[in-house]
Amino acid sequence: MIQGLRRFEMKAQIKHTYVSIAGAWHGGWVWQDVMPGLRRSGHAVTAPTLTGLGERRHDGDGNTGLTTHIDDVLLHIEL
Repeated sequence: MIQGLRRFEMKAQIKHTYVSIAGAWHGGWVWQDVMPGLRRSGHAVTAPTLTGLGERRHDGDGNTGLTTHIDDVLLHIEL
């Protein structure tokens, strides 16, 4: 019971959750200067790199596109 309460308390401290998505060939690293400030303000922040972009540019192929990126974000959120 205490462990469940602790999870509730931790969630209660988080104001908002942001999933920052980079574009134009960038990766999640592009948000590295923004994320610490948001976290200090009590927000949860993540910044996934989408398939075929940034450090994951080698993961893409000729079929990589918007649908792939939507799937990337949905999978990231589900984790």
